[in-house]
This record gives sequence, C-alpha cells and structure tokens, in this order.
Amino acid sequence: MSKNYKSWGTAQDHTYEQYPGAPVPERRGRPKIDKTIKKNIITYLKDDENSYLSANKLAVIKKKGLKTQVPVRYMNKSVTSLYHFWVLNRQREEKEICSKSTFVKILKSLKFIKKSKKDTDMCHICVNGEKNLKKLNLLLLKNNKTEEEKNIIDKLILWNTYLNQHKNISAH
Repeated sequence: MSKNYKSWGTAQDHTYEQYPGAPVPERRGRPKIDKTIKKNIITYLKDDENSYLSANKLAVIKKKGLKTQVPVRYMNKSVTSLYHFWVLNRQREEKEICSKSTFVKILKSLKFIKKSKKDTDMCHICVNGEKNLKKLNLLLLKNNKTEEEKNIIDKLILWNTYLNQHKNISAH
C-alpha cells in the first residue's frame, strides 16, 4: 500500500465543502485558450507590419453555416519571428502570453493567413502574360510552324509588348 494519502485528503476536503455523494468537479485536461489571447493574436497577424493583402486570392470561411469570402493575407515574417515579436509586445504591456505551439495552432486555424510564396500577388494581366510568354517560347522552339501558329506567335509578341509596358507603368 502506498504511503501517499493525498487523494484521501482531497476527498475529505470535498466532503467538508460539499455534502457526501456530491458530484466532484472535473479538473482533468488542459484549460481552454483564452478568447482575449486568440483575438489579440488575430489582430496582431492582421496588422500591415506582419502580413499583407493578396491582390487576387480569397479564402472561404464558414461561420454558423454561412460562407463568407475574405481576402487572403500573406505573412511578412516567419512564424517563429512573429511569435517572438508578439511575446515581446505582450510582455511590454504586462499581459498574459501563450506557448509557441498554441500560437501556431491558432495561426493554422486561420484559413485566411498563409505563408507567402513567389508571385502570389500577381495581378491578372501579369498572370496571363506569363502564360502567354511560355506559349510563345514553346512555339518559337518549334521548327515547322503552320500559318495559324505564325498568327498566334504574332499575337503573343504583341501581348508581350503590352505586358512589358504594364510592368514598367505599374509598381510590380
């Protein structure tokens, strides 16, 4: 028999506080994430210093059976640096913080915040221009060209000049 009688002590405390046979409150498991911390993380990630809006992507978010489209935001920094700066801000304000794993869990639950990738914020003119440039290169490599393919090449060269003008005018 074990010499640890702590469980007997807590049972005795329970009988003094409650009546015999009363239901014991559940104390197992992890405490829930505080909603104020989650809201603070979301507002921190939505800040323009930490993420930027996508030019052409939307995320579908479901709430209570309703689907809403929200513009996607791409992170400016790595997840680790975002967490460290968030912790520094919270400690400066002397507010409660959470662990990095909880921060990452909240970050992954947000469908509209994503890691930035190359060329994710291209406008539709640039996207179509890149596709047409690939077609043009494939057709130029081809040896025997039909009359239709020669017309397509002429149109794609014209489109390429428009694309270059667009890139020079707009800030890409």
